[in-house]
Amino acid sequence: WLALFLVCPEAALDDVPNQEGGFSLFDKRPKFVSWSRGLESRGKFERLFTPDNGIGTPPAIQDQDFLKGLQSLRDIVAEAEVNGKRLRAYGSRFSTTKVNYNTEWLVDSQGLNYIKVGIDDATEVAPGYLDKSGRLVFVQAGVNLRRANRFLLENGLALKTSSATDGQRIVGAASTGTHGANSEAGSVQDMVRGIHLVIPGRHVFVQRASDPVVTAAYAESLGGAEFIESDALFKAAVTSFGSFGLIHGMLIEADPLYRVQGSVRRITKEEGFAILEDFDVA
Repeated sequence: WLALFLVCPEAALDDVPNQEGGFSLFDKRPKFVSWSRGLESRGKFERLFTPDNGIGTPPAIQDQDFLKGLQSLRDIVAEAEVNGKRLRAYGSRFSTTKVNYNTEWLVDSQGLNYIKVGIDDATEVAPGYLDKSGRLVFVQAGVNLRRANRFLLENGLALKTSSATDGQRIVGAASTGTHGANSEAGSVQDMVRGIHLVIPGRHVFVQRASDPVVTAAYAESLGGAEFIESDALFKAAVTSFGSFGLIHGMLIEADPLYRVQGSVRRITKEEGFAILEDFDVA
């Protein structure tokens, strides 16, 4: 497994990028190659856009450091609409399938690496989450598990669940419903509390109406996002494989820092089948 994910993939881009607006783009059909080198995960496409926050590496995380990247996404979506092009998120290329691939335009969100731990303004937090405001974390689409883990550790927090590797981007893992843990923690998408989507002519922040986490003031702080509370829309968008628009970022809920303890014991085939019937692993 280590060898699988540490091998450097073959060159995925055949051309030098041209700067256009707040993002870079590549022409002449570069090639998509997944890190896992799945045979179904490669192919030619027309253009690759690489939006960036423009705040350097490593970025100095400030409250407004995401605004340039957000505007870049809005510009890209607008250009795709004008040109009648399909647009998909490029992701970190950990998927072994073509779920995030199309032959037209792709967006690599690696440069969107803003992360904000905690919500400082109490007026932006719903009453039921005031005591958890320090555990609410906004992650831009380019934030992977490695970066999130580092920031959370510095704040005494941890992700509710993870995967065996840490190169995946949280937004991509949530959007594809992957990396489950156990019956209590669920999968990556189960720690998502809000979604910031960029669609043609609009950008919206969606959360469950039955579980309000933030107020309209928080959506306004995201560059003036439209505030939507809907269980149906949230459930449809959180694991939508990118079909609801480009996800600029997600608001997730972290846990206080914890240790994981594991144990292994031998069981019979009959005991294993019984566990699969009722999921009682006690």
